[in-house]
Amino acid sequence: MGKCTEEEKKVYNAVCTILEEIDIDGVNPTDPLASGVLDLTKLGDTYMNLLPADVVELLTVSNFLKEVDLPPAAQKMLDEFEETYKHLGTDFSLSDMDGIGYPAGIKDRQLKRNMGMMWSVLEGFRNIWTCTPRLDETNYSENALVVEAVSRILKPIFGYCSMPLEQVWGEHISESSKHRTGAAASPNKPDLCIRVDFQGADVELAFCEFASLGMGHPKHRDDWRKSVRACKDGSDMLRDICFEGKKTDCNEAIILIRSLNNIPSIAILNKKTNLTFSVIDTFNGKFFKAYKILDIDIPLRPVDRQVVEDFLKKALQVKTFVEEVACEVIKVLEKSISLPVDDNEDIATRLENLTIASTTFSS
Repeated sequence: MGKCTEEEKKVYNAVCTILEEIDIDGVNPTDPLASGVLDLTKLGDTYMNLLPADVVELLTVSNFLKEVDLPPAAQKMLDEFEETYKHLGTDFSLSDMDGIGYPAGIKDRQLKRNMGMMWSVLEGFRNIWTCTPRLDETNYSENALVVEAVSRILKPIFGYCSMPLEQVWGEHISESSKHRTGAAASPNKPDLCIRVDFQGADVELAFCEFASLGMGHPKHRDDWRKSVRACKDGSDMLRDICFEGKKTDCNEAIILIRSLNNIPSIAILNKKTNLTFSVIDTFNGKFFKAYKILDIDIPLRPVDRQVVEDFLKKALQVKTFVEEVACEVIKVLEKSISLPVDDNEDIATRLENLTIASTTFSS
């Protein structure tokens, strides 16, 4: 185990105790544990239910989401937006609710991107609220929610990031899934995949699954399992891209591996009008774990100003987080270019250096 703190020992001992009691043959191939991921959400499987609460707390501590305050320009835009609907009734058309002016004249590039994202989200609300009769539970189609609500919120969050991110909608086979050995029979097809291009390689950062209002817990459980598998595939593919034909046992590689251990994959699960943002990352590079970091509820009807303001803050938090992940991925990939080349490295040594998920029971 090497040198570690008392808290780390506590985590290792608790996790090992549970893993030692698990019947490997009884693990379902779709369970997160079969992908080498400890599911701390308790949604995909129940293996981690016996972990003590204080251990779970240690495993789910993160600083991914930074506290944010809306800039004065956003507050002014929010004032204008509130004026467009606060005097309307509960049933109105798109023509009744005026649009707000796009923020112009902003010199700071990051502020301009943030303002553009928030403006697009507010425009999304305007469109969602004026088509509410098609989105309530009595008169509903899954396509309406995905196209009119979820996409109008997620598209600007990813679209206004500081580097170009490709949004792949509509259950295309993920590149990470193709990369996994044995995946040909059951490739992963996320409803939405967010990826960044690096020298022709599509590196996948986030995977999203959507469910209709009428879908229940089994669908959400299956979607979560699918997302965990996709995120684990994405992490594995990133490692392989970094170290293809490179040494893994030199000092530069060891430092790079540590950096990779700190880069999470992002899973977004849509349940009715709720978006849950989760991450799959590692505990000190020893094993993968999955846990929730944020919930966002999409209001299908007009709400008061504070609810909209809180929503914008969460959207800005997610945008900032995604930008940081994308920047770290590119930074690591750029550093990997200068790693020493070694096409003849011992395979056993290579696997030992790159493999994290010692809990992986199946490919």
